[in-house]
Amino acid sequence: AMPPVPGESGRMPRAAAKSDAAGPCSIQLGGQNPDNDAFVVDVNAVELCQGILIPVRVEAWIAGKPIEARLVGTPQMGNYEINPCPGGSDVPDTKVTVTASEEHFAFSPPQTIVIKLGADTLAPHIDLITKPENGTPVKAGTPIEIFATAREDLNGGPWQSGVRNLQILDISKTNARGVLADYTNPSHRSLPCGEKKEEKLDVTPVYKVPANPDPFIVICAHTEDYAGNPNEVCHKFPTGVPYKGEFKYHSSRKYFNNDGSKLSATCSNEYAGTLTFSVAPDGSLVGSAASGSPTQEACYYNSNRQSTHYAITGRKTANAFELYFKIDSIEPPASWDVGGLMVLSDYMMGCVGMTQPPKITLAMRGPDVAAGTFDLDFMPWTAEPRNCHGGQFDVFAVHAQFSVRRSDAGPPVSERKAIAGSVMTTAALHKAIH
Repeated sequence: AMPPVPGESGRMPRAAAKSDAAGPCSIQLGGQNPDNDAFVVDVNAVELCQGILIPVRVEAWIAGKPIEARLVGTPQMGNYEINPCPGGSDVPDTKVTVTASEEHFAFSPPQTIVIKLGADTLAPHIDLITKPENGTPVKAGTPIEIFATAREDLNGGPWQSGVRNLQILDISKTNARGVLADYTNPSHRSLPCGEKKEEKLDVTPVYKVPANPDPFIVICAHTEDYAGNPNEVCHKFPTGVPYKGEFKYHSSRKYFNNDGSKLSATCSNEYAGTLTFSVAPDGSLVGSAASGSPTQEACYYNSNRQSTHYAITGRKTANAFELYFKIDSIEPPASWDVGGLMVLSDYMMGCVGMTQPPKITLAMRGPDVAAGTFDLDFMPWTAEPRNCHGGQFDVFAVHAQFSVRRSDAGPPVSERKAIAGSVMTTAALHKAIH
């Protein structure tokens, strides 16, 4: 029989081990360990005799201990799934020995291959729960309950090494990482078959916001697995004056032919979203915004956009808020925005020939309310630098409107009317664009 054939970093080449005995029959054995399906090792084993497929017996071992080799489909097809658990080990780099031999005849000698489980390339998942919830305004003395769970994803990913460490940190101060709770697995090596694939950690006693807090209290859960893959999830709690509001915008793009003589296609989108931010005593502000899928969409193809999330920075002046948007994430990641979401942010990377991200100014309409608009109309190809998508005569336009109010105290009726008076109708939005 041939000697064992080692696998390549989590994959067994498709080339099968074949009998070296002369004759009309040969056992063909091959296997693979797909990195995106780390539950089983897939093996195919058959004996080929003069064009006829004959079933064979398949056995598997890890470190000399037998593990199950389960037939999938008909014996003649010879497809097997080998689960290293229970009885073996699902730790990355574990070697699985597989042997195929004849059931009833002696035409061909047994064949053996060795498949190595792939590397752990995926960090543990973190569930972080806080009471109050993420983004809730807090003040000195406010208690925050913290619960964190770190777990390896055993569904459809690579083979997992296990949770090595889980910490809960207070990183509110610049370059500071105060440890509120810490768990380190006492085992110095990965444990097999579900052991230590999940860790839970709670903070006791409850964390309290300190006196003279930073503009944001930032609580993070940090974890690493035995392969050194890190992950961190953070919750932010504003300690300044909180504001929240709404925004909506209409955007369009007109596509022309090469000489600009004919309009080829148009896109027209309307979006609505919410924003929150907190203003520190020095006037600096930090917050976030999110917009959902289009409330209206007319285009030659669908953007498939479900949501866009932004980080907001800026400052409060004597009579206005100055906001800067930066795209944090887009859902789904591969979706398109055919008309305007990125213009509010730095996503276009200067292709509109203007400072990115653009400043959005909301004028104060009273002690605790503000509103404003943002308008842009340009031809991407003529902008400098000329690295935009689009043709020479394409036209892009966006109109957005914003309104915010202090969220820890309801505004008087007169101020609510001021906000309502600043909101344009959909018809007015279309007229502003076209």
